[in-house]
Amino acid sequence: MRSYSVTIELSGISKKQIKSRLKAAFSSEIAQGARIAKAGVIDESFDTCRALGHFGCVHWTDDDLKARLEKLNVPVTAEVLINLKISYSVRHIDDMMVETGWEVIEDSILDIVDAKTQEKHPSREEGSGP
Repeated sequence: MRSYSVTIELSGISKKQIKSRLKAAFSSEIAQGARIAKAGVIDESFDTCRALGHFGCVHWTDDDLKARLEKLNVPVTAEVLINLKISYSVRHIDDMMVETGWEVIEDSILDIVDAKTQEKHPSREEGSGP
């Protein structure tokens, strides 16, 4: 059986009330296993990334989109958020982040190699010959 994760934002009720409603709607087991955090707070996903040996993990949220829309003086509406998230570029943002990530990694590798070359041959300057 598949497992699913659900994120909802509630206001005006306590964690205890949320657990009680989850228990009534689903089960005691689900209520006890629920991870409840303040809205907008990053959860353990970054810790999970690090535990798997990952780095440079990026997680985008509606709050990120809203902040950028506000910065660009674009009205923040549900319709704009939906259209943004279903746009081709945003649907494929992970591919673009991977491509850019490889460029950054390659540039860093070349910087390290160049620095090591400079350490071995400090008198050599770029373009000054063999």
